[in-house]
Amino acid sequence: MGQGLAGICVNKGFDIDGFDLGRDLSFEWQFQKKVSPEIAFEKNKRKKFYDVCFLENATLILTELETGMWGRTSEKYEIFSFVIQESTMSFSFKWSLNSDFEQRYFRVENNIIEEEVSIGEKLPIEGLYDDYTNLIEAQIKETTGFSLKDFSDKEFYRFKWVGWEILSKDLEYILRSEYFYKYVDRGLIPNYTQEEQIRLFELFHKYAVDNNIDVYHYMTYGNSEGIMPIETIFKTNYQDVIKILLKNPETESVVKKYYTKNQLDWLFCINQNDEKRYNEILNDHIKIEENVISNEDISRKKSKKKWWGFWNKYI
Repeated sequence: MGQGLAGICVNKGFDIDGFDLGRDLSFEWQFQKKVSPEIAFEKNKRKKFYDVCFLENATLILTELETGMWGRTSEKYEIFSFVIQESTMSFSFKWSLNSDFEQRYFRVENNIIEEEVSIGEKLPIEGLYDDYTNLIEAQIKETTGFSLKDFSDKEFYRFKWVGWEILSKDLEYILRSEYFYKYVDRGLIPNYTQEEQIRLFELFHKYAVDNNIDVYHYMTYGNSEGIMPIETIFKTNYQDVIKILLKNPETESVVKKYYTKNQLDWLFCINQNDEKRYNEILNDHIKIEENVISNEDISRKKSKKKWWGFWNKYI
């Protein structure tokens, strides 16, 4: 019957949990189980299942034929995607080096090179082989430093494509991907548990303090291309979780531990032209000390304190 194999190899090692690899190569997957190399190299792999070998400086993903044909690219790595179908004498590969676009695509059908779809400058190794299986195997070794035979006695990890809808329910995944610092998503936060929403608020709070983000200031929205500043994205998501916690009598105290009523009122009805009111809000926390601090001291403290200063006693 001949050899039948498809996959993607990368000149980089990744953690075996598959998170970084999935993020960088756009695989929305979850780990399933460890599998033997015999199972990993079996023909007729099912769609949405991927067997991955993680080595220190190289990675091999064995896939079904379609994924191997379309392949992947990355501006950070050298990536070689391939398909070997000796039964029909069909072969293809895609190669890229630190690019989001393939720099070489090569396809053979019925043992005939399809010149009209094969693009890019030939790889140096192409002129050394007449046998297409040997050519692809040689380029795998060129990219990873390992031959297919070297991979054939290694441990593999099986992952399954589950899609964004499943991954988005996993708060740990969302936090690790820094999703809420890249995208505004008003439909996601309400679906988390109360405990997860509180945790999200605490993490947002710490991020704002650590990065000196003025949450009281009005937000700058998208430019002419519709691209929103990262700070605006963060503040939008942060304010959304605050609103959710405030509506729940069981969680509103979590927010009020950090904000006065005046500050919360301002937060959701900002008037960017009311500079006097804005400055009062920034220093609203000082008012609780007026009974023991002279007016002169208060004025001096107001001029020096930053908006995030009142949080320091809570972190």
